[in-house]
Parts: sequence; C-alpha cells; structure tokens
Amino acid sequence: MIVGEDRFHLELVLDAAAAKMQAYVLDGHLEGYVAVAETNLMLVANFDGKEERISFHRAIDPASGLVPAKSSLFEGNATWLGTSRVFEGSFPTITLNGTTFTNISFSFPKGSKHVH
Repeated sequence: MIVGEDRFHLELVLDAAAAKMQAYVLDGHLEGYVAVAETNLMLVANFDGKEERISFHRAIDPASGLVPAKSSLFEGNATWLGTSRVFEGSFPTITLNGTTFTNISFSFPKGSKHVH
C-alpha cells in the first residue's frame, strides 16, 4: 500500500497458519527496503461487521536474536488472522522515519490504488 504519496510503501504478508502478519517498509519506488526507527505500527481491520486490531513490532534479527534499533520488517500476531484473509484495513496514524501520516486505507489483499 502507498504511504505519503509514494514516499513509502508497506507490503503486508499474511501467514494464516501461524495467525501472523509481516509488514515490510519499502521506498516509494518499491526498489528497496527502508529501515525505520519506529517501534510499532497499529492496523485496524474491518470484516464481517467487526473491527479488529493488530499491533506490529520490529521483528527480531534472526542472526543476533535481538530487536534492531532500526528495521524494515515488523510482525504482529492476532487470532483473527488465522481465519480472515480479506478485510478493509487502515493505519489511522503511522510514523515512518519521523514523519506522521494519517488515514492510510486499503483493501487486503488487493492493496491501495497507485495513481499518477
């Protein structure tokens, strides 16, 4: 999904079997990952007349076993991810590299529409 008029993109990857979702922060041209210092992201999902939330946190670096100071990979777990593969989502506020963006809406798994 597009964040900040192509300043960033977020790529969401669902692992329904593990009830887990990963969020990758990419540059505006989808050419590379962008490591950010922010510690978490909050997604609001609407489906089947319900609202659910998932909190993403910086992923642990598998090589060191530690949470890095900056990361382009965030992960979150929620039981509803095991059964809901399609939803309307939003990040009411999201801060990336110190800039806050509001009302980032998208459809999952379709994403957001790219417009020039």
